[in-house]
Amino acid sequence: DGILFRSSSPCNAHFKRDRLVDSLCKKYGIKTFINLSDPLDEIEENKKRIGVENSYYFQQNVLALGLPADFGSVEFGHGIAAGIRYMLSHEGPYLFHCIEGKDRAGFFAALLEAFMGASIDEVMDEYLISFINYFKIEKDDPVKAVLKFKIVELLELIFATTVSGKNITELTTNYFKKIGLTNEELNSFRNLLSGN
Repeated sequence: DGILFRSSSPCNAHFKRDRLVDSLCKKYGIKTFINLSDPLDEIEENKKRIGVENSYYFQQNVLALGLPADFGSVEFGHGIAAGIRYMLSHEGPYLFHCIEGKDRAGFFAALLEAFMGASIDEVMDEYLISFINYFKIEKDDPVKAVLKFKIVELLELIFATTVSGKNITELTTNYFKKIGLTNEELNSFRNLLSGN
């Protein structure tokens, strides 16, 4: 609590949420941003449009990853590792975002939750919340079941194994090692997220 935040984009005006998100980032004192979706050149274009003097976001530490929505790709894995390393080398509080805050950011959130000990049911429920909020899905809508299992399919894609009956914290840790993070980095990251 107070360490890690997630949002839609504070710097992309496509959905006209950026100014509101930027003001909330300032309110909560976010110091480091992991931009999962925008490449650096788009960030620079947005910077010109907004004007640095009017944007809290552009006065902080920002890593622009420009990740594809192909979660199983090598590029995506390298980006996740780079994002974690950036967090380890910069001051918090931290915020990660994509454009809408539900796909790439939802997947990154699922990985972090699993890494920190959440059960697969908790990960599924949390993943669903942003879709419920974004699309105003009703309580009994059958699409909820589909979305809950979408995150399972994505995790099984990158883990290259089923998650049923398995320790997803261990699977996530192994994935993080596979994408190049060391035991020392992972221990430091766990301490960072837990506030130690």
